[in-house]
Formats: sequence, C-alpha cells, structure tokens
Amino acid sequence: MDSTESVHFDFADGTSVAVESSDYRRVYDELWTLSKMPGAISTAGLLVHSARHPGYPRAVDLSEAQSAALRRAIGDSKT
Repeated sequence: MDSTESVHFDFADGTSVAVESSDYRRVYDELWTLSKMPGAISTAGLLVHSARHPGYPRAVDLSEAQSAALRRAIGDSKT
C-alpha cells in the first residue's frame, strides 16, 4: 500500500478528516478499544473496507455516533 494513501471520512456535522495509511492501524486499534462506544465497531469496519478499496467510495459518510467514535479514536491514538 502506498504511504500517501488515505481514507476520507465525512462527519455528520459536515466536517471531514483524512486518515493516512500510516495511521490506519493505530486508529483501527483505538476504535476496537472503544468497542462499547456506539459506532466504534462499525467505523472500524468502514476503515478496513475503505483502506482495501482505495478511491471507492471517495469519502465515507458517518452517522453522529460513528463521527463521535472516530473523533475520539483519532484523538486517543495520538497520545
């Protein structure tokens, strides 16, 4: 996988974020750590699926629960 690849997510509030390929594992693992949080497991699945199919879909739309889970996972993965 090219190190410049990323998965783009559109949050429920209209903002977006790109998860770079170098961060996939950390964010994925953090989503599983947050598995009791609504939306965390489904978002982990979306990350894996999208990472395996670059460019399709162009951006992944998230629900409010998925958006909250991904925001927290990204934040927690940086600590």
